Amino acid sequence: KECLAMLSTAFLVGIGRIFFRAENMQQAIGYLSGICSLSFFDMFAMDDGGKRQLLCLLLSMILLLVEWFGRRKQHALERIPVRSRVFRWMIYMIIAGMVMMMGGAPSPFIYFQF
Repeated sequence: KECLAMLSTAFLVGIGRIFFRAENMQQAIGYLSGICSLSFFDMFAMDDGGKRQLLCLLLSMILLLVEWFGRRKQHALERIPVRSRVFRWMIYMIIAGMVMMMGGAPSPFIYFQF
């Protein structure tokens, strides 16, 4: 039940972001139809065979699992019993590197278009 509530919230927030980021309704609907079409999966047929996309998907799943298992704690990494300060900082740097790698190009603040 909790998982379904989280997934539906994430879905609705994602759909809302599409409509708020689009310049008009046609663009938003075109973007949504592109997601729902089979051509969406053509991104894995890129030059590198989709290795970057698969890596991003894998790393996103790892971050999602860490957050899921640490959801009742103050922060997600509290559950990991790490005593060494160096090892803990290595984990932080790996997470920061993953975030930077998946960050993409900067975009202007959403409310500047209104």
